[in-house]
Amino acid sequence: GIPEWLKYKIRFPNRLAYWKYVTPRHGVSVINGAGGFTFVPTPAGPGDKNYFTSNKPIPLLETPWKFSITLLNPAVDEDPIAPNPDPNLSGMLSRTDPGKDYFCTINLMYNKP
Repeated sequence: GIPEWLKYKIRFPNRLAYWKYVTPRHGVSVINGAGGFTFVPTPAGPGDKNYFTSNKPIPLLETPWKFSITLLNPAVDEDPIAPNPDPNLSGMLSRTDPGKDYFCTINLMYNKP
C-alpha cells in the first residue's frame, strides 16, 4: 500500500467561481443575493429565464451561502433557498476558454406554473 505520510488532500478554501443557476423548467423569476452578490437573468427582459449568473465570482466555502429564489407561482409563502455547488460532483467547475474564469453550474428544477 501507500505509506500514510503520502496520503493527503489539497483544499482550496478561497477558490472563486461564477455561479450559474440553470432553470430548465423556467419557474424562477429572481435569485436574491447575499453578501453583495447579485444574479443577472438571461434573457434579461420579461418572459422565461434560462439561467442566472452571479455578477462576480463567489467563493466556494464550507459554510453554505444562502440565496433565496423568487418563484413565479410559489407553493408556499416562504421563498426557497438556492442550493450551493456540490464539490463532490465531478465536472462541477468548468471553463469556456483557457485562461478565463471558472463557472459552477447548478440546476434548479422548480416547476413552471
